[in-house]
Amino acid sequence: MTDRSKQHKTLPADLNVDQSSLEMILPAKKARARIIHDEGLFQKLPEEVMLKILRMLLPNDRARLANCIPRVSPLLNQCRIWKFSRKTSLAQFKEKVEKVVKLEIRTGGSKILPGDLIDLFKSQLKLKHFSIDEFHSGKSERIDAELVACLGGSCSNLEHLSLPYCPDSGMGPRPVLLFTNQATTGSERSGQNADTHHPDITAGVWKSQPVFQNFLQLRTLKINSLGYEMDVIHEIFGLPNLDTLELVDAVLKLDPVEIMALGILGDLLAPLRSLSLSCCRGVAPIFFGLLTTKLIKLDLSKSDVTTEGILDLVERSPNIEHLNLNHCTIDKYGFDALFAAYKSKLINLGIKGTNVETSNIIALSSDCENLKRSGVLDFSSCLCLTSEGINAILKSFGDHLRKFTARNCFIRDTVMLQMSDFCQEVEYIDVGGSNMSRRGILVCLQKCQKLKELRVVYNGSCHLTEAFRNEIQTLYPHIKTDLHEIGTNRLFYS
Repeated sequence: MTDRSKQHKTLPADLNVDQSSLEMILPAKKARARIIHDEGLFQKLPEEVMLKILRMLLPNDRARLANCIPRVSPLLNQCRIWKFSRKTSLAQFKEKVEKVVKLEIRTGGSKILPGDLIDLFKSQLKLKHFSIDEFHSGKSERIDAELVACLGGSCSNLEHLSLPYCPDSGMGPRPVLLFTNQATTGSERSGQNADTHHPDITAGVWKSQPVFQNFLQLRTLKINSLGYEMDVIHEIFGLPNLDTLELVDAVLKLDPVEIMALGILGDLLAPLRSLSLSCCRGVAPIFFGLLTTKLIKLDLSKSDVTTEGILDLVERSPNIEHLNLNHCTIDKYGFDALFAAYKSKLINLGIKGTNVETSNIIALSSDCENLKRSGVLDFSSCLCLTSEGINAILKSFGDHLRKFTARNCFIRDTVMLQMSDFCQEVEYIDVGGSNMSRRGILVCLQKCQKLKELRVVYNGSCHLTEAFRNEIQTLYPHIKTDLHEIGTNRLFYS
């Protein structure tokens, strides 16, 4: 039996391997074919040799080879296997992705540069989902306006786009990167200090034409700006089908003229249902003029939103159900406006690390039917909140409460006693850093029969006596605790 088909009869029958790929992988001689499939001999090959073999194969053939040889599967998880060569592998990859609808480029897994992607996008791909974490930093490349504009012009069916703005660590202090509508002339450029790494960046400003106007089918846009300024907000909010927008660590540069123009033409605003501005700055009141009544999910955590902005928010978007305000500097009057507008609609609420006051929580507890169905309360680092406010909402939640967190709060035993009376279905309690005594905790342990986890340690310390801690572990061994963290100086960022 010397022909190729007879050689393959030595393979296990249950392998799901394409015949053509086997002919490419297996050498022509019968003796060599037996060596390839001798698992013991493959185990003896150095890893570097195996990696070189795998790098010579196309992605589909690597997957087929993994079906034949168990040792190949873990090797395929190594990023260096999937790095593209600009001269050869990218050209081969380009032929493979003409019909691909989803393309993701992960951190550390590629040497593709912006120019490579521009060439790729010019092939009129049928992409609907494109995501990239970062470019190879060897030549200080970053996402630029030309690449985004080319993507929008070539991939007209794109629905999901996730992009980074990658800063150049060799540029010293962070410049301000802008997408602008104004082109920089040669005379203007000569009068400025051009960036040595990027001649298109002058005085720390990235100049380009509009870049998002062609994404007419885009439904989801995610951008991590890494602290850079963005002045394309009016372009983004003019996209007709945009449903979800996530901006992280961005400095929003708002053009009042453009914002007012979009606000007047309300029918042209993006029909956003989900908006995230986590860690963003420049969230001025004028920004909320871009929102519509369709918005139901809003994340403003760690942003610089003000009470004035909150007043504009409740006027423009009265139907919000999911609201995250963690670590925002909103005052009592801002929370009054929020809870008056949303308390009957809220399903999820994040207010840890805020200045929410007792009167605000009492007002919220009067009508929170949807919120209590979530079964979660988190008042960590709410230093203006007292036991009176927490007791009011605990009584309102009742047996709906499943998870309660109040780390680093000025609350007393009355909270634990109230919980033991009204919230006996609670499963998780975290009161680390709060002044709870032995009595309050013991009563809660006795009455809350479904409690699974109790946390009382904060930054490696606990005010409970060692004798009582031992008593908890002895009498309630089925309850998970964090007492083993005492003395570890573990930091918690609530």
